[in-house]
Order: sequence, then C-alpha cells, then structure tokens
Amino acid sequence: MGADHHLYKGIPLYVKKNMNKHNLTSKVVEEYAKYIIDFPKDRSFLSKMVYHGKLLYIKDILMPHHEDSLKIGYTRDQNKWVNENEVFIWQYMIEKQILFSTKTTLDYRFLMPAPFSKFYLEIDNDSPGRIGQWIGWQIVKSYKDEFPDSKLQEILSMPSQDLFNKSKYKPRRIWK
Repeated sequence: MGADHHLYKGIPLYVKKNMNKHNLTSKVVEEYAKYIIDFPKDRSFLSKMVYHGKLLYIKDILMPHHEDSLKIGYTRDQNKWVNENEVFIWQYMIEKQILFSTKTTLDYRFLMPAPFSKFYLEIDNDSPGRIGQWIGWQIVKSYKDEFPDSKLQEILSMPSQDLFNKSKYKPRRIWK
C-alpha cells in the first residue's frame, strides 16, 4: 500500500517509512526468524541485543543481496551514522554499564522502534532508533568472523553471553 496510504494516517512517520513493498521481504524474514529463534530467558540488555542481532543475521543469510539499511529499516544516512559512530555507541554502553542491566527502560531507549535512540545526549536526534539491535547484529557478525566455519544452528542456539564472549566484539573505527 505504501507509506502514504490513507489507512496509515496517524501512524508515526518512523514506522510508516518502512511500510512499503521494498521492506516486505525484510518483514517476512523477521517474522520467520522470530519463529525459529527463542527469546532469551536471561533478561539482560546484552541478551536482548544479541537476540535481535540473531534476527538480523538471519536476514544476512536469507537476503544476501540486500543492503544492510534495508534489513534493519534504516535510511542510508542512518546506516552511515551508526557505522561512523559505532565506537562512541559502544563506549557509551560500557561507561553506563548497561550491558548486564535488566532495566526494561533500556528496551524502549535502544531496542524498540523509535524515531531515534535515547542516550539523553545531544546526539539523540541524529541517531536512528533501535541502536541496540544494530550493536547486537555487529556482535553476531563478529562471532561469525571469529568462527567462520560455525553452523547457523550453532549461532542461533548459543546463549547470548557465550556468543558475546567468544565474538571478541570490538567496534570498528572509521577514520575520515
């Protein structure tokens, strides 16, 4: 129907922008992935990030020729922003000690659909929503880079904490 369809009146723009035929495959794959990946029993923020990272990793497998921005529902500019600011995002999460927190407010700030992520800093309006999902995706990709022969089922069934520890995740620095 498209983002401008009259039935979508009243739906926030950050939600409507992905309601089009270009995002249909991504949405179908996401729903399929939710069916095959169990939500973590461990309620830490890290576990939830890695869970969402696994959902996005399934898109890497099933949608290999699609841009990452389409897989996560970012614009190209938003995707560029997260890539350029990965170090700062990770540094914030470490300094604020939120990885092992079980506060559900973090879900709303960094995992749920939103017009931007809520660091409570000047960068908020520049950041895309769901940054925690994106970081989780980078952690899963880092694991796959460390263990290129690992099987998909192994990755999907691995507890988040184990996957994170073995991933040796470190944000990439992008120098301009």
